Amino acid sequence: MDADVTASDGVRIRYQVSGSGPTALVFVHGWLGNAAWFDAQRDHFAERYTVVQLDLPGHGASGRTRPEWSPGQFADDLRVVCERIDARALILVGHSM
Repeated sequence: MDADVTASDGVRIRYQVSGSGPTALVFVHGWLGNAAWFDAQRDHFAERYTVVQLDLPGHGASGRTRPEWSPGQFADDLRVVCERIDARALILVGHSM
């Protein structure tokens, strides 16, 4: 399922949810990447976990304009997406940045 959420600064964030399970694996790509980097992991884990792949702002299908580009804002972007996930536990899996 593809979905959008609005970041705290108004930028649209695109994310995908696959699979099911009480634990969600949240995959976050690195610089110049996108959610598709983790398609193989999604295919492997979706039978046991809820799998979340997101495009950070400025990447993939997410918005590209914002007033501040900072690690703090990217962390807040993750928070906004994670608040939308219906799971008992979240495991963050990141690459780079």
